[in-house]
This record gives sequence, structure tokens and C-alpha cells, in this order.
Amino acid sequence: MEQLVKIILNSVLLAEKNSKMKIITTKKYAARIDQSLKNRIGQELNSAGLDGNGRFPESDSGVSIIWEILKKYGLVLSDVMNKDLFRGERGHKTFNIEKISREEDPFTPGEDIENSMIVYTWEELMIGKFEILVYLS
Repeated sequence: MEQLVKIILNSVLLAEKNSKMKIITTKKYAARIDQSLKNRIGQELNSAGLDGNGRFPESDSGVSIIWEILKKYGLVLSDVMNKDLFRGERGHKTFNIEKISREEDPFTPGEDIENSMIVYTWEELMIGKFEILVYLS
């Protein structure tokens, strides 16, 4: 019986040792965007009224505009969005962006953009009128 326990323990230790050598990483690759692309995206955000001069009916009205602009350049917001993120009369959030995945599987993540993110700020000026400021950091 004692020998059987030793064999089982040795098997478990060997399995643990071997499994540590076969770790599969799920880390996504990182990418960078250059200043000229940041400027182009920034100009489009400003033209869409997300420079603080536009007025919007909801605090999250800018999100769909951001998605459309980023998509033109092969980028997407990588954070999960929901209405609760934009509660309150004023707020400030930052969102990660990534390149659109080139894989066939739509659930395969793209490359994280490591040198920039979306900065989103809103303030309710009066009931149903929000000022939204969005830019790339």
C-alpha cells in the first residue's frame, strides 16, 4: 500500500512538472499606431461633434460614432460596453482599442494597441443635451 501511494505521488509530481512545461499562452500581441493615424482619427472625431461642441441626446451617443470611425481604419474598441458605464450627469472613461482580427473566427481577438486609447468625457448641460469630448491618448 505504501509503495502504491509513492507511485501515485510520483506520477502526480511528474504530471505537474510536465504540465508546467506545456503552458499555452493566451497573451495577445501588441501593436502601435503612428501619429498621422491618430491625427486623422482625431479630425474625424472632431468633425462628428465629439470635440465638445456637439450636443447629443444621451451620454453614450458618441460610442456608435467612435465604432464607425475606428472601423474605417481597421480598429475596434476592445472593452465591453453597456449603458451603465455612462450613468450620471458627468463622467470620464478610457477604453482600450485593438486591431480588427484577420482570423475567420470572430471571437479571436486582434492585436492590442499599446500606445493609445480612447478617452471619453461627457457632461449633461441640460436635460437631454450632453456635451461629449472624445480623443485618442
